[in-house]
Amino acid sequence: MEHNKKSNLLEKGTLTPKRIFLQIITAPSNSLPFFEKQFLEESFDRQIQNILETGIFEYVYFRHLNKNAFSTMVIIENWKSAQVQWVAENHPDYHIQDNWREEIVRLQIESIRPSIVMFCNSSLLNNNYLNQLKYRPKLVMGMITSHDFSKIDLSGCDILLSNVSKKLPNFQKWGASCVKYFEIGFPNWLNQYASPSVLKGTDLVLCDDWHALNHERKQLIHFLAQDAIIKKKFSLSLFLSGNKNDMPYEIQCCLQGDRYSLKRLDALRKAKICICFGLQTEIGTIGLFEATGVGCCILTENHPNMSHYFQKGIEIETFQVYQELFTKICDFLENDKKRIQVAKAGQNKCLRYYSMNHSNLMLAHLIHRKLIKNNRKKMYKKTHTQLTCCILTTYYNKYTQNFFHNHPCLKHQAYNSQLSAILADCFGDSDFYSNGLRSQGWHAVDLITNCEQLQKQWAIDNHYSSQNIYEIGIAQIKKMQPDVVYLHDLNIWGRGELLDAIRDYAQLIVGQTAYPLDNRIDLHGFDIIFSSFPHYIERFRKKGITAYYQPLAFDKRVLHKIRNPARTYPITFIGGISQHHKNGIFTLEKIAEKVGIDIWGYGANVLPNDSILKKNHHGEAWGLEMFTLMAQSQMTLNRHIDVAENFANNMRLFEATGCGALLITDYKDNLNELFEVGKEVVAYRSPEECVDLIDYYMKHPMEARRIAEAGQRRTLRDHSYLQRMIETSGILKKHLNK
Repeated sequence: MEHNKKSNLLEKGTLTPKRIFLQIITAPSNSLPFFEKQFLEESFDRQIQNILETGIFEYVYFRHLNKNAFSTMVIIENWKSAQVQWVAENHPDYHIQDNWREEIVRLQIESIRPSIVMFCNSSLLNNNYLNQLKYRPKLVMGMITSHDFSKIDLSGCDILLSNVSKKLPNFQKWGASCVKYFEIGFPNWLNQYASPSVLKGTDLVLCDDWHALNHERKQLIHFLAQDAIIKKKFSLSLFLSGNKNDMPYEIQCCLQGDRYSLKRLDALRKAKICICFGLQTEIGTIGLFEATGVGCCILTENHPNMSHYFQKGIEIETFQVYQELFTKICDFLENDKKRIQVAKAGQNKCLRYYSMNHSNLMLAHLIHRKLIKNNRKKMYKKTHTQLTCCILTTYYNKYTQNFFHNHPCLKHQAYNSQLSAILADCFGDSDFYSNGLRSQGWHAVDLITNCEQLQKQWAIDNHYSSQNIYEIGIAQIKKMQPDVVYLHDLNIWGRGELLDAIRDYAQLIVGQTAYPLDNRIDLHGFDIIFSSFPHYIERFRKKGITAYYQPLAFDKRVLHKIRNPARTYPITFIGGISQHHKNGIFTLEKIAEKVGIDIWGYGANVLPNDSILKKNHHGEAWGLEMFTLMAQSQMTLNRHIDVAENFANNMRLFEATGCGALLITDYKDNLNELFEVGKEVVAYRSPEECVDLIDYYMKHPMEARRIAEAGQRRTLRDHSYLQRMIETSGILKKHLNK
């Protein structure tokens, strides 16, 4: 489809403003002296900016939510100098009291008025405190990464996230409305630390909080330090927070800095091996991701949940007692190849599955869904008892221009008359989905949102002043307030600004795709995505997106419109030529060198003048003209778009068979799930095989006709839009009732 290339599709004044996402972080008490000595006597914003630049809070600060329709802000609620500075700048008459932490945060929330507030490891998440706020954010969230978080009343918390799985049942008992296990990943934007550096720096590095360690772990570190300082077995760099006077002499000799300094990441990047401890009952994931993310080989305590993250012996290595740890250290130091192999495998796994990019997307998805649920309770006003669906699609601009050029009288008619006329021409999906939903009792309407003639006529008929076709589309949805908005063009309507603009006027936002996707799409902004690509479904679900497989289909009403024309074309190809069909173009050219093919479709202008495909290219054919050509074809060729990969899926499968032509299509792994190859369709695996098949069936027309008729019966029986919408209707109803 041809799309508007502007970065913003809506006028500036109609864009939904970004929601303020305020994070209130409670810093570990032993890190506060590090803050105070570094950034005293600066403005509040400068202090916060400086501390964020150290990377200390990269694992709990979701700065990249800015890309997902949020404006992020952060407060470190127990950092007194910064908080007092904020009061001086914003409430100079306020007198600092003994309970300054609670009172200053209250002032900040009431001044900033965020849509979402997230308390990170903060006792201020207590409902007794939240009830004292004069301004209550739309969403109150909690993030708990500490295994010793004390019991508080969480009944005011809408969403509680934690990577401490053992604590999740407790959080529910304490009253949290929604409790989710949430993986805090590696901040992959710190890419200067994400490239492994081998054979440099220290042999071993360990980062931890000395005072939080139990006796056994302190003893283990002491053993390591003795082997490093006294026995000279290896070099050891320790990044331990705490009073070094409480540490044994050998450990003090190995200290390189505070665990909260960014220097530790550089040490990890250069170290050969990182030693990591877990929590008391499960592995501590932040330490795992920090070490593997920068490409360091990791030796960590073994815990039952380890296999959930990394493969032992392949991506990381584990130990249980010091002797085992010492043996594996020596083995890795003597075997560089093995150590580097484990380090690279661990880094690849971390960056692929445990990145903060993924965490940001998942968090944005959770927030969107909760806000949608809350907003719809307040704003969604159902004025109808029948289920309603508004289906948005886009047409090729050249087609709509030609259609209205060929039907000039339509321009003077009302919107509904124009829409009915263009739908009757059966372009693309036409009204095939809406007709199928109507058969299931829905009230369903179609909007061709990029057709200027139609959209501007709707604006005239409904006294709407904007001439922006996408703003008109939003106005149409707002007026209808459907239960479901069903979007066919994700590359336009899947962008955050448009999803945000329609979110409050429907209960479900549903997308459908079987084409290359733009990287600006907010996939997590959809409640459901349908696709006829099986591999897309798998990839969506891995990202936490609700997705369903739905093959394309045929609408048998087409046959009543085109009647039963004579099959005058022996072999045809009707389809597009573009950069997305590179493999298909090569195949067609090879076939056309041996067989005379009548060709229709867009894209001929991009072919070289001497291309064999131009010889019998008859221009574009759309709608009923295209279906008529299918019905006039004895045989028709099909090839898939490159992103289909090994899966059969395009409209031509069902359009050709539905019109009774013998379909000769490229073989795909799942083709037999749709048709019986050799009895209902014919498949080729190479251009040479395709030429042989064409030659064979031209010489055996009766056999070709039997296969074509069997293919048509199969499509009309199993692959109609009426049948597809039975299943789709059931899925939509299930999600509406949740």
